[in-house]
Amino acid sequence: MIAAAVVLLVFAAGCQPEIDFDVDGRQSQIDRVVVTAVLDVAGVVHVQQRYTFASADGGTVAFPDLVKGVTFLPGASNITLDGEPVTPVEATFQAQLRITKRTATVGWDLTGVVQRYQDIAVLDFDVLTAPNDASRQDPDVDLSGTLSLPEVALAGVAEDVIEPHLHGGRDRSVTVAGRVIRFSS
Repeated sequence: MIAAAVVLLVFAAGCQPEIDFDVDGRQSQIDRVVVTAVLDVAGVVHVQQRYTFASADGGTVAFPDLVKGVTFLPGASNITLDGEPVTPVEATFQAQLRITKRTATVGWDLTGVVQRYQDIAVLDFDVLTAPNDASRQDPDVDLSGTLSLPEVALAGVAEDVIEPHLHGGRDRSVTVAGRVIRFSS
């Protein structure tokens, strides 16, 4: 009987799961993002995003596909962290950058995201790319920002012709005032 109990105890000790449970359920450390984006007449979106993380330990930000040597492919290039050039690391889904402070401004140029047609132009701008460690159980990210459109492209265009859509998030708000689109979620 004692031998069986020892075998059972040894067996049970060897079956401990190697899973680290996070009791608060939080993965991504992003609390707030303020976006300032400007679309130029060439179709390049110049992006500045001010990140605020849950703690002074920082967190991870992700980027749309990186441009690798061919300028006509869609994606991010000229990436900066607080004004200094940086190189994000490749990850499973998107390139990422680890930031080790509570707040930081990340900038980049986004190319190949405007499709032009005879009577319409469509901008597909991934406002907040999810880092690999993001989880559906993460708290909501407080997102707000502006996208400024080129004045030349809007000459003679009425405001009601611009139809912005913000997909995802809760309590979304999108407004147009002149050539500036304001959004929050």
